[in-house]
Amino acid sequence: TATSAFGAQTQTVMVTATAACFVAFDPNRPATTSSTYIAAGTPYFIRVQGGGSMCSAITGTGTAEVYITELTR
Repeated sequence: TATSAFGAQTQTVMVTATAACFVAFDPNRPATTSSTYIAAGTPYFIRVQGGGSMCSAITGTGTAEVYITELTR
């Protein structure tokens, strides 16, 4: 699953998930099990490039809800 492109003013995103998953921030490469690992219930703050970056996520097994909050200055 992938998000829409982040807003132009977005500098950082907070990512949390209900189950372990993997995320990627390249619009040309979807997340795989080799992408950045996100542990369940732990917020991660990741710097991104606004106006072009997007996030995709995948679980190793099962399903998860992934929450992405765009943060600006």
